[in-house]
Amino acid sequence: MPPTAQVSAARDCLVIAIPEALLWAELLRVPGTARNLLRQIATRLRARNAAMQKSLEENLRLEHLQKELRVAQDLQAGMLPRSPLFPGAAAVDAHGRMTPAKAVGGDFFDAFALDAERLCVAIGDVAGKGIPAAIFMVRAMTQLRTEMLGGRDVEHAIRALNESLSQDNPLCMFVTLMIGFIDLCHGRLHYVNGGHNRPLFGSVTAGFRYQDQPKGILVGVDPDAVYELAVRELHPGEMLILYTDGITEAENGVAEQFGEARLLEAVDRNRDSSADAMVERVCAAVGDFAASAEPSDDLTILAVRYLGKPSPADTPGDTSPA
Repeated sequence: MPPTAQVSAARDCLVIAIPEALLWAELLRVPGTARNLLRQIATRLRARNAAMQKSLEENLRLEHLQKELRVAQDLQAGMLPRSPLFPGAAAVDAHGRMTPAKAVGGDFFDAFALDAERLCVAIGDVAGKGIPAAIFMVRAMTQLRTEMLGGRDVEHAIRALNESLSQDNPLCMFVTLMIGFIDLCHGRLHYVNGGHNRPLFGSVTAGFRYQDQPKGILVGVDPDAVYELAVRELHPGEMLILYTDGITEAENGVAEQFGEARLLEAVDRNRDSSADAMVERVCAAVGDFAASAEPSDDLTILAVRYLGKPSPADTPGDTSPA
């Protein structure tokens, strides 16, 4: 049978091998030998029982924690807008996806109607991963909706959000963020940036390119930070693609990153796709590149195609999650 212990000699010594028959027939008849052997066996049994009990308690705690994480994952997924996005707005085609690296993540995207003529889109990436990032993500997303649905424009919304997140922030957490609203009737995108990745704009005919972001630092760092507003004309057929750095910084087995060039290539290759097909094909391209490598960050992408000015009958409904 496998040995139950190993001994390393500190100096030269003599090893005595005792046959089993001799042990039972002669040595265990000596009271002192039998007593010492039974004491060692009893000590080992008590230690083994204590170890087994500790292992069982740890397994039970782990099982309970996993159940709580699954509940947290469901709650977080329930906060994100459900597809189809903007079901009542015929002037846009939109789709988003967030895949956490762990059970819960710090990435989020949002898409909801402000009124009959304006739609809000946003994407964010909280520093860190896991439970702390997920809690901060809920705080940021809730505050964002409160500001935007309260009638604020994007400039005031990001300033108020930044001021709120900068306060009572002992862990010094922050979020990169891009917020915009689409004016359906005039075909314009008004947007602000808080240290987030450059979005992609493009169409079937013109192809895609990266759009420079207006000035703005990370949200939640400096309560007095100033954020610039940018306005871009939208033409029928143009698509806006927002993403987090989990896409561009996804690594393969040799620590090579997916990068902006591969993202642009994947988007341009599928320029005639619908919003949901674009999202799924980009995610598939990232997955093929990373292959079996363990994801190091959350992956989030949101695609919105502007289809043109809506007719009077086309009014976006409220897409807020129940």
